[in-house]
Amino acid sequence: MSGIFYEQAIVIWSNGKSHTKSEMFLLCSEGKISIKNLQLQHTFARVYGDTGVVHGEGTAQITVVGEELPEQLRFLDVWADREGSWKIVSSHLYQVV
Repeated sequence: MSGIFYEQAIVIWSNGKSHTKSEMFLLCSEGKISIKNLQLQHTFARVYGDTGVVHGEGTAQITVVGEELPEQLRFLDVWADREGSWKIVSSHLYQVV
C-alpha cells in the first residue's frame, strides 16, 4: 500500500470518514482496516497530462475501525505522476444506490 499512495494522499470512505496515507498505514498495520474479497468491475481510466482519473465499481468486504462498509461500492481514484512514478493522490469510495 505505501508504494502506490503519495505522501499527502487522502482516502475518503463511503461512511464519510477520511484518512491520510500515514493514518491508513498505521490502521492497516494495527489490523483496523481490512479489505477482503475485492472484485472490480466496470473500471475505466483517463489520463490528462500528468494526472489520471480511474472510475470503477466493485464488491469487497471492507472494515474500517470496526465499521463494515457496504459490499457494493463505486470508487474514484486520482493518480498523479509524482517523483517519477504514478501515485494515488486521492481516493473516494461511495455506496451504490
